[in-house]
Amino acid sequence: MARLSFEKIVTLPLFLLFFGTLLKAQSYHSSPCEVFIGVETSPSNGGLMVDKTLYNTPAQTYGVQQGDVILAMDGAAVRSQSQLFQMRDKHQQGESFTLTIERDGVEKTIQARFKSCSAEELEAAKQQKEDSYARMFFQEQFKNIEMSERPILGVHENTDVNVSGVVIGTVLEGKGAQAAGLKAGDVVVQVDGKTITGGSSLRTALSDHKPGDRVSLVYQRDGKTIQIQTVLSADRGYFTQKVERDPCKVFIGVYTSGNALEGLGLRVSGVIDGTPAKESEVQPGDIILALNGALVNNHQELTRERDLKKPGETFRLTVLREGVTMEIDSKFKSCDTPGNAAVQETVEVLQEDSKSEPRENSVENTLSLELFEAYPSPTLGLVNINFVAEAVPTTVRILDVTGKAVYLKELPQFGGSFNEQVNLSNNKSGNYVLSIQQGDKVRSKQIVLLPRA
Repeated sequence: MARLSFEKIVTLPLFLLFFGTLLKAQSYHSSPCEVFIGVETSPSNGGLMVDKTLYNTPAQTYGVQQGDVILAMDGAAVRSQSQLFQMRDKHQQGESFTLTIERDGVEKTIQARFKSCSAEELEAAKQQKEDSYARMFFQEQFKNIEMSERPILGVHENTDVNVSGVVIGTVLEGKGAQAAGLKAGDVVVQVDGKTITGGSSLRTALSDHKPGDRVSLVYQRDGKTIQIQTVLSADRGYFTQKVERDPCKVFIGVYTSGNALEGLGLRVSGVIDGTPAKESEVQPGDIILALNGALVNNHQELTRERDLKKPGETFRLTVLREGVTMEIDSKFKSCDTPGNAAVQETVEVLQEDSKSEPRENSVENTLSLELFEAYPSPTLGLVNINFVAEAVPTTVRILDVTGKAVYLKELPQFGGSFNEQVNLSNNKSGNYVLSIQQGDKVRSKQIVLLPRA
């Protein structure tokens, strides 16, 4: 199903959630519904020094304080974060536990209980955690990436029905469309007086709006035409990134994400501002079938045909948009100032659905991680890898489709948390697999590296 989230970017502030020495094994704010003590610690003589207690966790609720030294949990001595994790993970939600601490030279025991959550609270905590991670960008490492929100109706399109308008396939829970009473099968035909003929015209209609705006919407249901007011929701599924290129090389200005129609054509994943593609209104979601009459079925064929041209020359793209084939005439930028510094551009890219990540084959061989993030994906090159695991020897790999490691880091003295930026821009575009291995247990995620033309 195509997403109905095709609109203008609204830049959000960057959320700086972590700094320097706070990147430890428990330095992130876990969901309060998890079996989670809620302390940030560092090694201390005979135990673990509490550097911080986290909001709305057992540690804060039952009076653990900064400066306390945790000596034992449930009577078992803990001298490392790994030992604390092992004792904690013997418990379930709602169970009681004890911490033996030393405070101001005096040993004392704290009786505590892990939080117990209802199914509704668990779902809310999961969503809150996902929202938090989606904004987890570090100012220095990711200063060229901006998280963005786009206005959406809150529906998925049914592309199997060929009518004039947008046929609703799914109404997203908690979004404006649901609140307005829209249902699957409704056909959106007008937004703020603008006729909707398909996804691209919806994009145009919402391009001047932002999440939270109220719009007038006309739709058809059971042969009746109905007009309502609805509030636009936000979609976090896009990011923008600034890139540099040689201004004197021919450049279309698109990012592509592989074959689109049973091995034919290339789907446009992103369009770069200020380029021929942008100026000639190529759109994310278009399928490029040919360049200058030559069929292109992969990125290499597209760039080969592109490189036959020179700066300032015209070219023609044959694209498929919403089932309609069209010709788009454009012109490569002229090279008026050869030898100057590379130009900066901004690209808008649709993120992959996290649900499409590959599943591990065996539960027994699946590594349990408290936190596992690799973002953004798709990426133009930079990937932030962030995970929290038991403090035992660990290996981090990124493999290409042939199984070759393009990144390998062995951590014989792994301290419990990993946070590193990796640059894949010198590798071929395509699918990669990030794997975290401890002993015979492995956890994996897919990373998509986008090509550019």
